[in-house]
Amino acid sequence: MVMLTKWDFFSKTIYLDVPILHLIATPFPPTWHQPSDNEANLDFPSITHIRNIMKIFVIEYLHLKQQIC
Repeated sequence: MVMLTKWDFFSKTIYLDVPILHLIATPFPPTWHQPSDNEANLDFPSITHIRNIMKIFVIEYLHLKQQIC
């Protein structure tokens, strides 16, 4: 298994001049970047809610037809 750092991803996008939107929770969750930072700490209803907001924004911004998913 190859372990990638955040810079492995960001360096490619920066090199290609791809804009990045960072969505970071406030307050910063105390488990982030700690040994206890795992799936058990994810709030799936919140993730779904944010995903739906972003999906609607992108569909409207790009004038796309809404997809059912």
